[in-house]
Amino acid sequence: MKLKLNKDGSAVVRNGAPVYVLDNGTEREIDGAAAMKLAIGKHFEASPVMNKLSIPAGMAAAFFGDSFQIQGGKLVALDRSGVQMYSSTRPGELANFDEAFDQLVASYPSKAKILRSPAAPGATSGQPGAGGKTMNRAQFEKLMPKDRLDVVRGGTTITD
Repeated sequence: MKLKLNKDGSAVVRNGAPVYVLDNGTEREIDGAAAMKLAIGKHFEASPVMNKLSIPAGMAAAFFGDSFQIQGGKLVALDRSGVQMYSSTRPGELANFDEAFDQLVASYPSKAKILRSPAAPGATSGQPGAGGKTMNRAQFEKLMPKDRLDVVRGGTTITD
């Protein structure tokens, strides 16, 4: 999603809201708050942290999305107290989206309810995408590429 600009570099405005060009080429008037929610929602969908969760990205965005704000043109994460979150691997720097999302999940009091349950050792699932399970490599390699992607996104562990 990109902001549509006039030739002079100013934003195109319709009905009092800036116009955005979506990934599929359509144009929509979206106010600032809605645009921010859409942009943050995309971060949740693409985050590797979602692989650890048993809830859909939309639900995670609805719950944890208020912890992210645009400040000074940058996406900034805030903890429950409203304090900016810092990286645990880059001292002194603000946490990027994935680091902050992971920290928010780790500090969530009921995280056991939203985390995927770990697979029992040696458990095997013949169904693609059965989250929290394991599948041997031979079964995995017999799958079509789309099914392989579903298996990996579903949290299934591939064993040799």
